[in-house]
Amino acid sequence: MNYFNLPKVEEHPIGWYRRTETWGNPIPGKKALVLDNGAVAGTPASSYKTIQHEEFFLRFKEYLLDSMGSYSDGYSERVSQSHNGARAKVLWEFPGMSFDIEHKDGTRYPNRFFVHARHSHDGKWGPTCVSGLMNFFCENLDMSGEWRLFRGKHTSGFSLDDFLVPNVNWVDDFVEQRERQRMLQSKPCSDSLVINSLENAPKFSRQTKDDDGNPILSVGYRHIGEPEEERYERELSPNGEKLYDRWKIETQNYGDTLFAFSSAITYWSSHDSEMFPCSVAKRGAFKGNKNTMSTLQARQDDARSMFKAEPFLLAA
Repeated sequence: MNYFNLPKVEEHPIGWYRRTETWGNPIPGKKALVLDNGAVAGTPASSYKTIQHEEFFLRFKEYLLDSMGSYSDGYSERVSQSHNGARAKVLWEFPGMSFDIEHKDGTRYPNRFFVHARHSHDGKWGPTCVSGLMNFFCENLDMSGEWRLFRGKHTSGFSLDDFLVPNVNWVDDFVEQRERQRMLQSKPCSDSLVINSLENAPKFSRQTKDDDGNPILSVGYRHIGEPEEERYERELSPNGEKLYDRWKIETQNYGDTLFAFSSAITYWSSHDSEMFPCSVAKRGAFKGNKNTMSTLQARQDDARSMFKAEPFLLAA
């Protein structure tokens, strides 16, 4: 029985020569992944460990619902596929695990708990899971809120159990994220606090230089309570200025709070937008979607680092 109605894949040797259009000896170190609809999903290395969509998502769902317990009551499930079935995604939403976010005008909107798993046979995605409280979520992983990201690779040593087991504390994640977001909503945040935070983040700042182009050295405090020390002055980079502008946009909904600042950061880390475009790959480098996804994954890693530093430590 194919519960998710997703195509299966078979491994075949590669021995097709395009120049002569004939079959020859299999190419060593490579194999072809052919879907049961006839489409070739990819030609990975022989060390690539093939896992069926069905096996991955069914095992994932089993661990997920078992961990959720009564919170899984009334859950919804959406399955989607693309690229002739080479890529597949399943999104679970749990209405019993949500709470409202109050906007600046007094209206309240639900912040919902999602678990999103995806898997591919064409090498574009390794086994991936995203879970968290999100007030905005798209299946392409554009989202705003707080989430956890887990990734694996189809290497010969990949174990489905090893990938799933560390990710089963869904309820604990929900409770932790809910309380954290409530605290972020209650903590005031100012323009100066945002600017100071971004100036201390290498991704969003640069050294301040004098008229001759030399870095400006000053004496100041790196953090309150630490000894006075010399350091180079820093100012917002163009990316920092854009993130500051995003913070001002978020305050229109959430007021001058740390939640608005965190929402601006998660927007930057999850959107390939006109405001925050992912760099376009040049010839010979990663292309298109793969480059975009790599950029977003790197941004998400940077965002998690920022949330572990001031001023978000105040809401820990």
